[in-house]
Order: sequence, then structure tokens, then C-alpha cells
Amino acid sequence: MQAALIVAPAPFCGQLLRAGAALFHAAARLFAAKETSKATAQDDVSARAAQILDAHGNAILRYAYSYLHNMADAEEVLQDTLVQFLKTAPRFESEAHEKAWLLRVAGNLSKNRLSYNAVRAAAAPESAGKGVLIVFNDRIYSARFAAKRHPTNPDAFGGGDFGALGLIAGSHVEYLQTPVKKHTVRSDFTVPAGPLPRVDILTSHADDDGVLIRAAVEAGARGIIYAGTGNGSVHEASEPWLFDAAEKGVLIVRASRTGDGMTTEGLAKWQKAGFIPAGTLSAQKARILLQLILLESRDAKVAAELFSEY
Repeated sequence: MQAALIVAPAPFCGQLLRAGAALFHAAARLFAAKETSKATAQDDVSARAAQILDAHGNAILRYAYSYLHNMADAEEVLQDTLVQFLKTAPRFESEAHEKAWLLRVAGNLSKNRLSYNAVRAAAAPESAGKGVLIVFNDRIYSARFAAKRHPTNPDAFGGGDFGALGLIAGSHVEYLQTPVKKHTVRSDFTVPAGPLPRVDILTSHADDDGVLIRAAVEAGARGIIYAGTGNGSVHEASEPWLFDAAEKGVLIVRASRTGDGMTTEGLAKWQKAGFIPAGTLSAQKARILLQLILLESRDAKVAAELFSEY
């Protein structure tokens, strides 16, 4: 494991050598226009480039690859990073500071490439009709399912059970799935300029006593998303307060606090009371849909039909 962290495997070494050769040519072109002794300048540039490549090239290439997951793009970031170093010629107190500067530049260049990939996906003819998309780490997700699933990991976003719609590999935009739920231009909703109806999210927990349900109703909530355990299960102490809220005209949607899977019809008494299963929507996204529905209707049956369509 230690050797793997220090020494690049053969594929990386080969890519590193090729990237280094390309760098020498780029550096030579960069300084060729100078009026000073060309031979001396190019020798100095090549020597300095060789030193940087030998000391930090492997780390820069690995760092760029960790962002881009594409060796060709990582090679270009390596070249751009070292050319940037040679152009600015910064001075550092130690080799550690020098390495930190190089990795910071490589990280910024990598992020710029990822942003460009989002534009590439948006401009691709294959993206037409697929709704709102999110591009992250060369993977293309439907906004309906995408969510941040880790608080600090750089690879923080994912599509959960439904995965990615497609991927970006170099200049290729490849789709493997297509959303089937209604979205964007096929939507029946028009979002007003003003505020949307109040809908609160309440999460089930041990010793739940329904006090937050009562507070939401008193605050004027027109809808409640109840994020229950498992298949949107309702705590026994909260159940009568949800029934009471439904009788007062508040729409109740049962979602799951697990974050994945599908919330389906529950107990018969919940269905009779008009509780609506959120389906494959998370509590947060079910809230947005319920807000839009409440602009048009407060009928639980109408809302349930729309939840099945979207």
C-alpha cells in the first residue's frame, strides 16, 4: 500500500513520460520568442521542467486524474500546470510549499475542465428532452434523483438507486438511460413570481409526540411531508395529529427518511385519510412538487395522481 502511494503504476509512468515530452515542447515554444540566447534559454527551461516533472509530476498527474477520471485530460492539466509554473516563476521557502502551489493550480485547472464538461453535456444533441441535468465528475445525473450524499467527500453527488443517466469521456457524451417522468416543458405547472404555499417537512424519530405537526398546522402549513421510517411509516403518537391535519384540509405526503427506494401505499387507514405516498421522490423534492400542486388544487386525489406522474 505504501509503495502504491509513492510509486506510480506502469500506466501512470508511461503517461507521465509522454506528458513530460509534450511539456518540453510546450515550454520550448513558450520561450522561443525571447531575444536572448535561444539555446541557453531552452536548455534552462528544459532543465527546470525536468526537475519539476521528476519531483512533482506523478503527484500532479494523480491529483488531476482524481478529479477528471480521464488520463488524456489529466495529462493536459499536468502540462498546463507546469507551463503556468514556468511562466510565473514563483519562489518558495521549501519544496513542500512548491508542491502545494502546483497542486492548487492543478486542482483549479481540473475544476475548470469539469465546468466545461457541464457545458459540453448541455450543448450535446443527445441531451435534448432529458430534463434538468447535473454533471459531476464526468457523470450525468437527472436532477430528479441527484442529491448530495456525502458532506465532505469531493465525489459527493450521486443518483442513489437510479444511478447516472450517462457519462462524459473526453469529447464523448454518452447516455445509457432516459427519464420517463414528466418534466420541464412537459410540465403542467407555471411557477408564479410570488412565494409558494407553505409546506413543512417533519421527520419521524423516537419519542415523537406530534407537537411539530400541531405547530406546522398552527403556522398555516397547507401541506406536510412526513419523512417516516422505512416505507414512510408514521409514529403511533403522531398518527392522530396527522389525521387531524388532513381533516382540516392539510395535504399529507408520506416520504421515507432513508433517502432511497420508493415509498408506496401504506396502511388502509392512511389511504382512507388521503395520505399520499411520495413514490421515488425524497422528502425535499416531494415538498417542491406539493408546493406546485397546491397552487392549483387542495384535493388529495388530484395530488396523488400528480405524484404518480411526476
